[in-house]
Amino acid sequence: MGLFRKLLGGAVGLAKTAVVIGTNFFGGGLKGKIMLAVSVATAVTIGLLLWDRSSLNKRIDDANQTIGAHKQTIVNRDAAIESQNGTIRQMRRNEVVQARRHQADIDALLDENAEQQRIAEEARQATANIRKLINENPEVKSWADTPVPAGILECLRRQSGPDNCTSSGTPPS
Repeated sequence: MGLFRKLLGGAVGLAKTAVVIGTNFFGGGLKGKIMLAVSVATAVTIGLLLWDRSSLNKRIDDANQTIGAHKQTIVNRDAAIESQNGTIRQMRRNEVVQARRHQADIDALLDENAEQQRIAEEARQATANIRKLINENPEVKSWADTPVPAGILECLRRQSGPDNCTSSGTPPS
């Protein structure tokens, strides 16, 4: 409001100056009154233009401050987005590493499962071969139906294996 008063005071001062000039140069007649009216109108117009310019400058300054605040907000948000992007990139790298570890674990389990299936198949095959031998050869079949001698059982109980037993079933001395 102080600026408006200054501008209004300046316009009033210009009007007074116009009155003095109009009275001194053109006298108190019609020409003087017309000159006075034109001078007053000019002074008021100049005052309004100056006041409007001041108002526009203030609005421009306010707009510049708002733009600066928005610019800082954008800079801060860009930094936050970049930080989040970095976090996301790190999380993706961690997921890739974890996925590779899981895939390696799965591959190891698949290899182990394949090995177990191979061993189970070999055991089935060996069992089938033994049954075939037992069924094809009557001597083996009669031997398979006899109880295992006590010496062999004792040897197997000590888990020393059949190679460490003598034909009598006792361990070698």
